[in-house]
Amino acid sequence: MPPTSPPTDQPTPPSLWIEWIPISVALGKQARENPKEHDLSSIKDSIERFGYAELGVLDEASGRMVSGHGRLEALAELQDEGAERPDSISVNGDGEWLIPFIRGKSFANENEARAFLVASNQLTTKGGWNEAALTRILKEQADRGIENLKGTGFDQKSLAGLLKKWGADGTNEEPSRVDFSEKVIEQWMVVITCDGEHHQKELLDRFQSEGLSVKALVS
Repeated sequence: MPPTSPPTDQPTPPSLWIEWIPISVALGKQARENPKEHDLSSIKDSIERFGYAELGVLDEASGRMVSGHGRLEALAELQDEGAERPDSISVNGDGEWLIPFIRGKSFANENEARAFLVASNQLTTKGGWNEAALTRILKEQADRGIENLKGTGFDQKSLAGLLKKWGADGTNEEPSRVDFSEKVIEQWMVVITCDGEHHQKELLDRFQSEGLSVKALVS
């Protein structure tokens, strides 16, 4: 059975430890309000492929979760569906799955805990992607079989869009980084001063009839 409390063989217990909690108990420890929505189907695919590799966090001050809601709900669905127990998930004597949480973190107040809940979800996506590197990695996965995209959060359609933009090896340059130094088109212009609007129109018609590109300007 995995440890469910801080190690006692040390003079001073660490400030953080891991505790395995039954899923039914953990569901009652969810934040009272969580603005983050979850793609549970994709999370379940990821857990089934990679096992449970990211721990949730419990706030000691409130006894409620500040991280890991989507993974908890996905695990609960997998257990209800009779799925095979994922790697890194333990089980108790009643056959219920135990989910590991980071314990020992206590936020100063509820406001700080709620702010961290938002931060833990937002900061993972705020930096965006290096799309060229992402394209190469996903292409490598797909080359070993399209089923290897399962659990990554990306599918064939999203990979196709990346390949169109970046190429099969992900080496296409971003438009903002393209060197235009050798692509400058020289233009030679002549400014003619007209006696009036009628004269301007006469010249425009004449030059256009000769196949020249002309514009009318008023100064």
